[in-house]
Amino acid sequence: MLNSGEKVFIITRRAFDSELRRHFVGEIQDVNQLTIRVRGYAFVFDDVVSDFVRHDDLRVRIFSLIDALNVIHVIPR
Repeated sequence: MLNSGEKVFIITRRAFDSELRRHFVGEIQDVNQLTIRVRGYAFVFDDVVSDFVRHDDLRVRIFSLIDALNVIHVIPR
């Protein structure tokens, strides 16, 4: 379903209210049956300003395709 080169917006659901709200936006570098490797930027919710703040450094993260805590949205071209 997912292909290299597609851009995705990934939300990691919180298990508890006290956990950080984590979002990730990036481009898929590699895909297999269980995981995707994504290069992009992390966003974390800042309670002080009530807005999401982007981390400046470019990151590479691996996300599970079978983890119920990851919500993956494909960004249209």
